[in-house]
Amino acid sequence: TIDDVIQWGVDNPGVPSRQYFGVSAGDEETYKMFSDLFDPLIQIRYNYGPGSRQYHDVDITKLNFPFESDTTFDINKYILSSRIRITRNLASYTFPTFSTRAERRRVEGKLNKVFEQLIQENNQF
Repeated sequence: TIDDVIQWGVDNPGVPSRQYFGVSAGDEETYKMFSDLFDPLIQIRYNYGPGSRQYHDVDITKLNFPFESDTTFDINKYILSSRIRITRNLASYTFPTFSTRAERRRVEGKLNKVFEQLIQENNQF
């Protein structure tokens, strides 16, 4: 409902130093239902409108790793750990701000299966 959409803003009135609009969509359906409210705010904040598209070239063959030809280069000497941060949402799940504990566990299980596929021999990626 519109009450749910604006509740965050009601509970947390605007602070000039913060860049929040005080609205939140619980899921994709809510976003679509109230797109007349959300779209202009997204345009203001991120300069992306409903017709905008972000393009990221994910063709790994275009990456250049000069150290790969250097057999003396030990990548583990320079990289101790890495982290992947997911900031977008999965289709058919509520957005994180409205997820239940059970739904978060289902998402965690799904993502763990994906991440397990990234592990190679000796825990090297």
